[in-house]
Amino acid sequence: LASGSADATAKLWDIRSKSCVRTFMGHEDSLTCAEFSPDGRWVATGSDDKAVRLWDLQAGKLLHEFAAHRGGLCAIRFHPSEFWLATSSKDGTVKYFDLETFRLVGST
Repeated sequence: LASGSADATAKLWDIRSKSCVRTFMGHEDSLTCAEFSPDGRWVATGSDDKAVRLWDLQAGKLLHEFAAHRGGLCAIRFHPSEFWLATSSKDGTVKYFDLETFRLVGST
């Protein structure tokens, strides 16, 4: 289970022990969304700081930061079978990122 909060951190929780097993820091404003990758290797977090951060769960480190939006994040979704990430923002846009190159590949 992943959670985000107003203190700008994301936390991973062990449901059985009901304890926090990892805290991710780096956002500069409240977290608004989080999503696990389909293979369970990564978690993506979105924030009112307008950034999406991609975290490596095993290493516990930031893998990449996407800074393409002009408003806080509303939602994040991984493609179920491709290395793509879709993000939506309060700026009214949806952005599409290729997770092999970490490049923006589309915007609506």
